[in-house]
Amino acid sequence: MKKLLIATVLAISLATASFATDVNKISYTVKENFKKDFNGAENVEWTAKKDFIKASFVLDGERCNAFYDDNGNQIGLCRYITMNDLSLGAKRTIAKKYPGYKITEAIEFSGPQENAIYLSAEN
Repeated sequence: MKKLLIATVLAISLATASFATDVNKISYTVKENFKKDFNGAENVEWTAKKDFIKASFVLDGERCNAFYDDNGNQIGLCRYITMNDLSLGAKRTIAKKYPGYKITEAIEFSGPQENAIYLSAEN
């Protein structure tokens, strides 16, 4: 069930257009936990949905998205990665399974019970 929730949060986040949310509507606890988790984050934009709150930001030059529940608990983190960040084994598997495809985007998702890499490719 937890994996389904995390996958749903990720899918909704990536499928819907981001919009800036009034930062005053985000709870103090969420904002404080975000500051503790990602000290030095820049260009933070908040999005509030029914089941989660998303902070889109840049940290150390990397674009990231952190997801929190209404109580301020982090439920996941996405960061955009490059093909160079993938292991040699992963690169070989992708090349064998999807010959002729070019990876256009790679996102690493880390959650409490699941870690995954999501790839977008075109032929």
